[in-house]
Amino acid sequence: MFIDLSNMSLEDLLQKKLEIGKRYQSAQNLGMTATVLNQLMNMIQQVDIQIQSKQAEMKLEAEREKMIEQGKDPDDYSLDIE
Repeated sequence: MFIDLSNMSLEDLLQKKLEIGKRYQSAQNLGMTATVLNQLMNMIQQVDIQIQSKQAEMKLEAEREKMIEQGKDPDDYSLDIE
């Protein structure tokens, strides 16, 4: 089962992870099958991947803004080879 997480903010993603985690705990306590538990765990992993991706985007954007503040061109990726 795949869920669309692409338009969610970091806060929303963290909330979604907690929500699915609670569902996982409930399913485990109720003795649900391994298939159900695996689907919920896959959903948690999807959210984790999206969280990591969102954090990487935020880090790159912060570095880009820092370069602009320093008067550097953030799109200049030339290498000085001597």
